Amino acid sequence: MTVGCMSSAPIPVNLHVCAESRLEALQTYRPSFGFARGPGQILFNPEIDIMYFGPREDFMATNSQFHTCMMLCDPQELASVRRLAINDALFWIGSTYNSMTAASFTLEVLREVATRMTGLEELIFVPWEEEEEEEEEDGDQEDAMQGRMARQIQTAMQSISQLYPSWEPPPWHIVPLSELPSMAG
Repeated sequence: MTVGCMSSAPIPVNLHVCAESRLEALQTYRPSFGFARGPGQILFNPEIDIMYFGPREDFMATNSQFHTCMMLCDPQELASVRRLAINDALFWIGSTYNSMTAASFTLEVLREVATRMTGLEELIFVPWEEEEEEEEEDGDQEDAMQGRMARQIQTAMQSISQLYPSWEPPPWHIVPLSELPSMAG
């Protein structure tokens, strides 16, 4: 049985072509994110790949996925991640949004990011698709959702910066899932 993180991203093409191509690819892609010092199953290149946490059907809650990874993955592997995308679903309880709970969850997530992902160069927040679909009909609601997310994130960033004065928050922005760079190239 495999223990560790999973990915729906396709395996890089150059790992399928030939032995020479595979050897070359394995110089930049390494098996990563196993649990409890076990070998990782995700081929990850911290130079170009984005680690993404978001809702997945038939998997544990998004918030649980994130915290499990932070607690059980090798600290050096987490510190090597340069680009992280976090879905807004991490800050919800099921399909319910509560501003107080969301603020607390955002603080928890950013505390983990600040202490465990020390090599982070970019932080991307992704609106939850269910919320996005509901608000697509009304541009004003979409602006309100983006504004709510931005205020929630900015407030949490300021709080975590005060708790960890040596932490320099990476640049962050809000990007719809459809606009994230393709995992297939």
